[in-house]
Amino acid sequence: MANEAEISKRNWATAEAVLRDHGFQELSLKRIRAVLVDGASMSEVARQTETTRQGISILLVRARATIQPLLEDENLKPCAAWLPKSRHEAFVEMVEQLGGKVSGADAP
Repeated sequence: MANEAEISKRNWATAEAVLRDHGFQELSLKRIRAVLVDGASMSEVARQTETTRQGISILLVRARATIQPLLEDENLKPCAAWLPKSRHEAFVEMVEQLGGKVSGADAP
């Protein structure tokens, strides 16, 4: 039995990038996408990926807590930038002054 998707396929790329930056692994991303984007039930995903429904539930709580603030703010648009290490701190300061949020492995 399919559920209604919580995240559009269009927004999944952004959510997936944020989740990766927060250490979510490939199998976890597959499980999260199945429920939040494809509308699969937690029980169905648990069965297909050989885990428990409770495990899927805990994973979804963590995922939602990570991505919800970003998905709810319509003023934020994702971007990626490769910067010299010497400019990273100045970039982070600028983003924060403009009201943005920095996420990723090197985020402060």
